Amino acid sequence: MTKKESKTMTLTRNSLLGAIKASHREVEIKGIGKVTIRSWPPVTRSRRQAAIASMTKEKQYYLATAYSVIDMVCDENGEPMFTDDDIDLITGDGVSSAKLDQLYDACQKFDEEESGNE
Repeated sequence: MTKKESKTMTLTRNSLLGAIKASHREVEIKGIGKVTIRSWPPVTRSRRQAAIASMTKEKQYYLATAYSVIDMVCDENGEPMFTDDDIDLITGDGVSSAKLDQLYDACQKFDEEESGNE
C-alpha cells in the first residue's frame, strides 16, 4: 500500500446503528409554538405510502397530513406524541386546517433536510 492510499475503516455494529439513528429537533411554528419533530421511521414511511396510494385523492391529502403528524411529532426524548388512534382528533372539526398545514409543512421540511426526500 502506498502512502497515498488509505485504509477504510469498517464501521462497528454500534457505530453504524448510531449513524442511522433517527434524529429529532425542536422547531418553532408560528401560531403553535415549539414542536419537536423526529425523522420519519423507514418502515412506517413505506407502510403509510402504500396505504395512501390506494386511497382517493381527497383522502390522500388529509390522511397524509395527519399521518405525518402522528409519525413525526414527538416529545423532547424523540418518543411519538400521537398514535393511529388519534387520527380523528387530528382531522376533526375542532382542528384548524391552516395550523395543521403549518405543522405538516414543518414535518415535511425536516424530512427533506434529513433524508433528501421531496
